[in-house]
Amino acid sequence: MTPQQVLGDDDGWAPLAQDAADAAALPAQPAYLVSSTPLAAAPGQQVFATLPAALAQLQADLRRGHQPARRAYIGLAAGVHAGPVIVPRLPVPLTLYGLGDTPDAVRLQADSHAGLSGAVLAQRAASAAGGALDADNAALWASCTQRARIGTGCSAVLQLRGDDVQLRRLTVANHHGQASDGESQQAVALMAAGADRLLLADLRLLGHQDTLYLRRATPAQNARIAVLRSLVAGDIDFIFGNATAWFEASEIRWLGERGRRSGHVAAPSTPLTARFGFVFHRCHFSSDGQGLAAQAGVALARQWFEGAGCSPYAAGHPGAAACRVAEAPGAVSPAALAAVGRMWVLHSTLGDHLRRDAPWAPWQDDPEQPLHRPVQWQLADAWARLQRSGLDPAALGWPAPASDDTPWLAEHANQGPGALTPAVGEGDAAADGCARAHNAH
Repeated sequence: MTPQQVLGDDDGWAPLAQDAADAAALPAQPAYLVSSTPLAAAPGQQVFATLPAALAQLQADLRRGHQPARRAYIGLAAGVHAGPVIVPRLPVPLTLYGLGDTPDAVRLQADSHAGLSGAVLAQRAASAAGGALDADNAALWASCTQRARIGTGCSAVLQLRGDDVQLRRLTVANHHGQASDGESQQAVALMAAGADRLLLADLRLLGHQDTLYLRRATPAQNARIAVLRSLVAGDIDFIFGNATAWFEASEIRWLGERGRRSGHVAAPSTPLTARFGFVFHRCHFSSDGQGLAAQAGVALARQWFEGAGCSPYAAGHPGAAACRVAEAPGAVSPAALAAVGRMWVLHSTLGDHLRRDAPWAPWQDDPEQPLHRPVQWQLADAWARLQRSGLDPAALGWPAPASDDTPWLAEHANQGPGALTPAVGEGDAAADGCARAHNAH
């Protein structure tokens, strides 16, 4: 299994191969510099107090025909920068990067969560922009700020909406709820909002519930993300969404400080039509040693039953038999059934906080809960479960299972106390035949 197999397309995008050259090309004095403290501009440079101001100026310059040679660069000086911020779609590739010596030196942060009102979010977005939102910026925020309750996606400290964005050498932190024992509230740090070909390198992404949200604009559209040499920390479904993402040489840290009663690292909702979901390669799954981490009570993932209003799988629940497949409130849509969730963990180190007995968890543990969905291992298994629930997968447009169907969940060639399968050499045939990585169930 290679990153090119997972992320490749006919556009030739090869982020891991290009990473070193792109990092070496970062200008020491970017044309757009963001500093929370006054700095003198270098020749040919513009300095801004906020990231939204720099983005607005870049858009204005592009409208005037000032096109960069290859990509635009916005540098963030060492210090703390306020969020939330939206990076819009641009007609050119963009790199946002920290100018500090380490990712810790440059921090973009906010206290934001799904329960905020739209009016409060509007105030915070305006504050992060350094004043009232201009027309363009206000339009970006309109779909969020007009809501009574903003929801998960709108809680992000940083939203990336455009293709071909690189984010490098900085920290993005949503510090909502970090001192609230047992509190459960969605609070996203970084959201890839329907963007394709994103490179996230040398980052620290900090939060608790829903730290990193990686999503497609539609199930049929590409949304490919490479996450390299980064730290992602949280405690509930803190890497989630339906995009395709390759994580390389990164630390995935479980935080037990809030004393959670259940725990899942990831919640993929990969569409049935996508071949790959989240792939973790040579990563380190660590913990802070608190809460469930000390009890080996954390699952690697549960498959997010995204958008389901009811579940046909909830054995013993009176609503299961009456669950309709329809685009209607209280029903389960065909898209929700087809949000199957794929995740592979390969050649990584798994800590003792992870459950060796059940690394993959159902969506809602109790089979009598109204939205329970059992673990679905691969296409044949999902077909059988649908049929037992009285549904016809063929009538729903699902392809028939094949003998060589790859597993949707795989934990293979890992090491450490949380690993199920022994590590083997990269050249081993099993490392290339990921279908054999499927755990028995």
